[in-house]
Amino acid sequence: MYPNLTIERLNQLNRPLLALSNLHRIVLTELPLLASPNPKLWLIALILAEEPKVAEIVSRVQTYRRQHPSDGIDWLELLETVLVYKLPHFTREEIQKMVGINDIELRQTRFYQQAVNEGEAILLLRQLERRFGPLSADARRRIAEADSGTLLVWGERVLEAKTLAEIWGG
Repeated sequence: MYPNLTIERLNQLNRPLLALSNLHRIVLTELPLLASPNPKLWLIALILAEEPKVAEIVSRVQTYRRQHPSDGIDWLELLETVLVYKLPHFTREEIQKMVGINDIELRQTRFYQQAVNEGEAILLLRQLERRFGPLSADARRRIAEADSGTLLVWGERVLEAKTLAEIWGG
């Protein structure tokens, strides 16, 4: 399976394999992905698409998402993930506009929540190291495994705690 034919590398070793009757090369750009009624194939088309086609495909997936709200797939999260990786130079606002979501919907996605949680953890690590010096592996693990609410509580405790044990609530 190839995203396009330009990356196929033919050499003397694999030529006999390519002649096998039960071996089929699939070139994704040659498949009618957008002609399919299957919206999962539209996501593959989105991954492969050139930037000018991205908004059109996103719109199509969004229309499907609105028409089938309970199909068991988190289309918004899938779109967001593909777009963040595909368009790293786009701002959050540009991606939101393309996907047609508001801040409240964006904040509910797992991707957004994980990104915020990671940011909170990094900030807390920096605050604790500045206040108490280098942290143990156990302290770093606790922070990495903590949820956003816990990180917020610990971050507030940094202001008054005299020991690291006080941060954890001890």
